[in-house]
Amino acid sequence: MLAASLGASAADISGRVTAANAPVEGVLVSDGYTFATTDAQGAYTLATNPRATTVFMIVPSGYEVDPAKSANGRGGFYHLITDAAAVKTDADFALRSIGNDTNFHFMVQADSQPNLDLASGAWDGMYTAFPDIQKTADELRTADGFAPFMLHLGDITYRPTDHDLYSEFLGKVKFSTQLFTVTGNHDKNYNGTDYNECVASYNSHFGPTWYSLNRGKIHFLMLDDTYVYGPGNRPDADTNYTFGFEQDMLDWVKADLARVEEGSQVVLCIHQQLTASKKRVGLAQPLLDLLTHHNVLILSGHLHKHNNYASVAPNIRERNQTSLSGYEWRGPCAEDGSPKGYYIYAVNGENISWKFKQTGKDPDKFMFKIYEPGNLDVPEVRAEEDKQITVNVWDWDSHWTLSYSVDGKDMGAPVMFKGQDPLALYNYAGRKAGYEVPETYHLFRCDVPRTGGEMTFTATDPFGRTLSKTITLPHVADGIEGVSADGAAAVVAREWFTPQGVAVATAAPAPGLYIVRETIADGTVRSTKTIVR
Repeated sequence: MLAASLGASAADISGRVTAANAPVEGVLVSDGYTFATTDAQGAYTLATNPRATTVFMIVPSGYEVDPAKSANGRGGFYHLITDAAAVKTDADFALRSIGNDTNFHFMVQADSQPNLDLASGAWDGMYTAFPDIQKTADELRTADGFAPFMLHLGDITYRPTDHDLYSEFLGKVKFSTQLFTVTGNHDKNYNGTDYNECVASYNSHFGPTWYSLNRGKIHFLMLDDTYVYGPGNRPDADTNYTFGFEQDMLDWVKADLARVEEGSQVVLCIHQQLTASKKRVGLAQPLLDLLTHHNVLILSGHLHKHNNYASVAPNIRERNQTSLSGYEWRGPCAEDGSPKGYYIYAVNGENISWKFKQTGKDPDKFMFKIYEPGNLDVPEVRAEEDKQITVNVWDWDSHWTLSYSVDGKDMGAPVMFKGQDPLALYNYAGRKAGYEVPETYHLFRCDVPRTGGEMTFTATDPFGRTLSKTITLPHVADGIEGVSADGAAAVVAREWFTPQGVAVATAAPAPGLYIVRETIADGTVRSTKTIVR
């Protein structure tokens, strides 16, 4: 069953945890406030807190949630606590052994939030994306010998009243991958008068708003960082929520991590970004302080684009994941040009690697996009003119490399710059009055001389995956690459180029490094590097 209704808050709840009907000892069970541990018979008794809304097991390493107990990937690890009066209620959980899970995969998506009011094709996009996710999960199951799970970083739907539609949708596409979710701002009732009322719909469809699980040597923390003001408390009519934590959650995290070996790897999943700025880090400090004794990878969503933030401590780094929906299903990409998609993470012991998968595409063949001159709405490309290429490396961080060559000549790294992605600009500029496509940091550009014909770009990610793409441009013959032996006669013509091969108009260039191409009276041509001081 997805979520069995249990007895009163502040009551004892008892139950058993089994795998293939055999007891599982040492499993932690919690209500988000207190903990109990199963004994040799797999039994536990938990004294629940009056504010608790769910009771859940913390899935131990070596096991997965019994698929027979979940509904199209939802549930199986929790039960709802209702307000019906009762002294003691049973709450059993079922696991399935998966053996040695030291090496495994998991997947991550964020901000699916289908909404027909924003985009008529929103649910069409979902019907394309989820079969692709399930196909990837089936391939990973074959590789690992057991199924991966999917982490969802919140904003599952655009409004909590759509949670029913989402649940029906999972059944229609026969989705079977175990989901572990966190709540986003769109998953909450902004008119709720207290925390439990704000998350009531989320609880009933997806379970607790803070909890944890284990696989292999990794401990996963699933938390909530969205504070809803509620009626009468909003700072203005348009502000429904802010960034913040429930103190009850922080108390529970402290107790949970006390049960996790110091120095081990923790993956913290949360909706809003924690470390995007000094101000945000300051606000997040009560949570960050609890992470001091563990190695922590933070995964967040909310912004609908790729952001890899600088580490705030040697043991803490954050990856802000782009959205499954792109720009809310409005077009082919997110506002930073990232295509719609999700992530595949691979774990080897405590080492974690990842790659972004564009929906429907091979992740090893789609790591970046090249915008050629003439692409989209730019003027016609002319062979006799110099050109500029833009490259978007979606998941870029300082551990990536990008280089390029022109007609086989290594030109080094293109220039990184902050700007608007051409595809996003083409699709979203002028969408509404006052709207501007935001700039993104993971863009690169390079100038190509009119003599350049074939260009190859090569990107390598932090884990050694390499992809090269070659494009051919209209060009004129006899470029600076066509160098013959030095002539002895007088120079009859001299041309100046930047190191990238772009012609310099003036015969007296500004100080800098140049390539000078000289035509000699005897017909030979020579090129030399020249420094103008």
